[in-house]
Amino acid sequence: MKSAVAVRRIDPPHYPSVSPFDPPNPVYAAVVGLLELLGLDRERVGTPQWNPFGPWVRPGGSVVLKPNFVTNRDREKLLVGDELVASSTHPAVLRPLIDLGWRALQGRGTITVVDSPIEGSDIEDTRARLGFDRMVAELQARGVEVRWLDLRDFSYRRHFLLDDVRLAGRSLNLGWLEHRSQAGDPRGYTTIDVGAQSLLHELPHRERLAFHKRDYRVAARMHADGSHPYSFANTVLDADLVVNVPKLKTHKKSGVTLALKSVIGLSNRKIWMPHFRRGWAPWGDEYDRKPHLGERIGNRLTRFPVWGGHSVVLNCPRLGAPPVLAEGGGHPGNETLWRTILDLNVAFLYGKRDGTLADHPQRRVLHVVDGIVGGEGEGPLRATPRRAGVLVAAFDPVAVEAVGAECMGFDSRALPTVTQAGRTSPHVLGRGDLEHIELLGDGLVPSAPPFRPARFWEHLAHPVARSRSPLPT
Repeated sequence: MKSAVAVRRIDPPHYPSVSPFDPPNPVYAAVVGLLELLGLDRERVGTPQWNPFGPWVRPGGSVVLKPNFVTNRDREKLLVGDELVASSTHPAVLRPLIDLGWRALQGRGTITVVDSPIEGSDIEDTRARLGFDRMVAELQARGVEVRWLDLRDFSYRRHFLLDDVRLAGRSLNLGWLEHRSQAGDPRGYTTIDVGAQSLLHELPHRERLAFHKRDYRVAARMHADGSHPYSFANTVLDADLVVNVPKLKTHKKSGVTLALKSVIGLSNRKIWMPHFRRGWAPWGDEYDRKPHLGERIGNRLTRFPVWGGHSVVLNCPRLGAPPVLAEGGGHPGNETLWRTILDLNVAFLYGKRDGTLADHPQRRVLHVVDGIVGGEGEGPLRATPRRAGVLVAAFDPVAVEAVGAECMGFDSRALPTVTQAGRTSPHVLGRGDLEHIELLGDGLVPSAPPFRPARFWEHLAHPVARSRSPLPT
């Protein structure tokens, strides 16, 4: 049986500018159109009684929406305007999903918008700049029970003496990040262990597993002795319906970040998730080659931990210069991160509240990708805006990953998250081979020219990689 994937295009590609993004507007209509294409509540489409989420959501229940509100800045660079929209889900895409969730709840229950942005993110500033807070306040004033929940149980606050001081083609930054505990999910968290079924289990040199250069040892300790745990917020696990709303953008460590990678934002313990193995081949995949001593010293000094969980930051990156060394696993030879991503999706879809894996999916998850303005180049944080005008939706996250990548002009067969997804069997995530995908709506029209990939991922858009028989439409 083929996986159905709906595609809608908006031309010209733009978002409504005035929060709370009331209909009618093209984005609202396009999101509704995606759900109609997927055949949800087909008999009542076009009527006031249409209730696409009704089969899973009951009055008194809960709906969770998971956008990608990653950050308002990357190191010295403050993201403004389209730069912010290129990396974060626009709330205009969330608005119709909130309305339809509230319709299914029939005025009784809660809609919770959640994310676990990067630890140093000023999420309040991000939400305000996007117009999200204003939208939520207006909907609450109308009686809609919608709320925001930061899934992190700690974050960092910036304290900088030098903050993006430009000198000789570099940006000087000196300061410290204050570790601050915060409430997190009031319902708590559940640890789900993938165990021996983890794809990480087959990697050599697992003692080198790491999340980030500031926390080198934590991931290796967590993924030892046959244990492969992932922590999820109970508000998410207990929801009647989860709608994952990622951004269409490139990623320097995984090629793209779409439906599968976005699930990382449902965990409060990203530090447990291996993103690379320390060092270089054949022992590690942190670097794409053996760095010389100066490169290693420079990489280590940018940020390092001190007492109390705080971190000192000292960096002076070159401005506008492409990286000459892939560090932090930011290259296609990274054999670690795609395994973590697929593990995490298995835990999310099949994980039970007692921390074990079931033999059938435990929750209903819909994926809606916001690619009206996408991000190309050095994503996920330094993505350059690209007006693509596309929305993609499906219940199959692997099919969404493949179609989203193809819409960017990339060859989905070059993405390990797509090609290796079948190895999670018997815990099936989906199908990424295009011949087993049924495209609905506006069809698959690759971006021309293709999105500009992150450095070291140029092969995704290479003409040789793009040569194949005509794509199904």
